[in-house]
Amino acid sequence: MSSKEHPYVDPTYRLINTTTEYLAGDNIVLEISTTTDDNPLLKIIGNQGIILIKPIKNDAYLKYSIPQFISNEAGVFYWKLLQTNLEGKLKILPKNIHHIESYVGPPTLEASKDDFTMITILPVDEFDNPQLDSTTVTLKNFIDFKKEEKDLLINDLFTFDILNAPTSTGKLITTVTSGNVSSKEHTIDIMAGRAVDFTLSRKRNHPYADGNQTLQLITSSITDRYGNTVSDGTLVTFYIQTEHGATRQTTATTINGVATANLLHPEKAESWEVRALIPNMAVSNYVKIEFLPAIKDFDIQITGRSIKVTSLTSFLGQIIPDGFTVEAIIVGNDSDHNLNKGTLNGDVTFYLDPNVFEKGDYDIKITAGGIVKHLKNVAVE
Repeated sequence: MSSKEHPYVDPTYRLINTTTEYLAGDNIVLEISTTTDDNPLLKIIGNQGIILIKPIKNDAYLKYSIPQFISNEAGVFYWKLLQTNLEGKLKILPKNIHHIESYVGPPTLEASKDDFTMITILPVDEFDNPQLDSTTVTLKNFIDFKKEEKDLLINDLFTFDILNAPTSTGKLITTVTSGNVSSKEHTIDIMAGRAVDFTLSRKRNHPYADGNQTLQLITSSITDRYGNTVSDGTLVTFYIQTEHGATRQTTATTINGVATANLLHPEKAESWEVRALIPNMAVSNYVKIEFLPAIKDFDIQITGRSIKVTSLTSFLGQIIPDGFTVEAIIVGNDSDHNLNKGTLNGDVTFYLDPNVFEKGDYDIKITAGGIVKHLKNVAVE
């Protein structure tokens, strides 16, 4: 048998107290009887390294008090009385669970059968000593208004468990208990998964290209494959392709799963093809939108250097909304000028500045709402 497990009985020095197991925090004193006047040191070998302890002599006894920083730490340490053959070992066990350390990650899951998080549990005593193997702790979960409990065994200082995500959004609340001791509460957010394809619709007050009314592009409620509404703020991009090959785009974010984009009507008749998508996730159907001409005709009045475009009325005969764009292209005297102005009360007036437009004949092209009128050889004095 090893002398470290069963102290050697020395005729000169003899161990009085034979307890070999203690609880962390116990006051540990080794008492050794002696028949000599020597005061040998006690060598301790443990987690703290090697420590030498002086005795306190009382009559024929030597008392060696183990420092608290050693006796507070669970584990095994060996001792030897120097200059003798007396030696042994002491085992310090952890006390009952004082608090439970627990860690969860990641804190956010996707509502899916494929996602999961993990909780790691480390119960310790009041001196932060881990518990012995096979110590039982209870994991408690609350989700979908249901409670679940599961016993876990400590192995190699800690234990853990895998928490699988449900297929519905919400919150998973979890904690760990042992007797009257509990860990802190952890909350795991269960978010909607990847969006699936959705539908796109449009809403408008009239079909005319007046450059004033608003066209609304509205998605259906966007969900994941389990029917969970995507998170508010999910970005949706709307792509608009015109019949002339021009491409436009705008974006909107979801509220309660629905994204709504607002676009002004064009100022001339044309056809749009619109589609919405969430990049790398989901797309909508195509929606074709036709815009009819809002104005059918207009008049041009030229007085001196002023060109007045008038009688700009909309589809009901009403004055076209202010700001409707009218374009004038003036060509002549080896120059080419493009002028744009917005209407005011249904009219637009272009003034040909003599510092720019010299005296001479000009060709004038006026465009408004897709209608084009040409005036040839207009004399400008």
